[in-house]
Amino acid sequence: MILRIVGMTALASVLAGCASLVQTAVSNGINIGRTLPADRSLFNVLDDLSIKNTINAALLDEALLLDINTDVYQGMVMLTGSVRDAATRQKAEDLTRKVDGVREIYNEIKVTDKSWLKSLPKDTWIENTLSARMVLAPGVRAVNYQVRVANGVVYILGIAKSRAELDRVIALARTSGAYQIVSHVFLSEAIVLDVDGMKAQPNGKRAKKKPVPP
Repeated sequence: MILRIVGMTALASVLAGCASLVQTAVSNGINIGRTLPADRSLFNVLDDLSIKNTINAALLDEALLLDINTDVYQGMVMLTGSVRDAATRQKAEDLTRKVDGVREIYNEIKVTDKSWLKSLPKDTWIENTLSARMVLAPGVRAVNYQVRVANGVVYILGIAKSRAELDRVIALARTSGAYQIVSHVFLSEAIVLDVDGMKAQPNGKRAKKKPVPP
């Protein structure tokens, strides 16, 4: 009887831990259930989650968590949102750079006096609608992308399996209602599009600037 009670207690502890892990993942914008089918291991997913949580904790300590969004994919970190001065923008990047596991940082934080609260309802609607359309779109592996909308701008982070898939994702973003698209999407090992729309070569060198129209 005692052994049975001990066993049930241990099982309950394991289940509670799993539930806590899933809840943490969802609250931080990473859905483990959706991410596993992608070409990433559970270790990769949890590693990204750990990076995101560490960055958010650092931003919270500096009272920046409400102003800055963090998205992580394969160790690549995309920061979005808005702050009032360039020094704060740089501080967020410096805090992120100190976190173990961060491979690349895309600092998309805007310096402005305008409050993000005004655009929040529309941004949320665009983000949720675009994400849902990507899930339903044929030829698009939505689990391979992180989508964020801030101040009317669509930011996309992830990996496209082909040029055709990338074109479909960009086409969906263009009809999302946003006025600008910023894409940090990789095709194989080469950057396809980045913040200023410049095409990159496999060796990491950038070619002539080519804007992505909305």
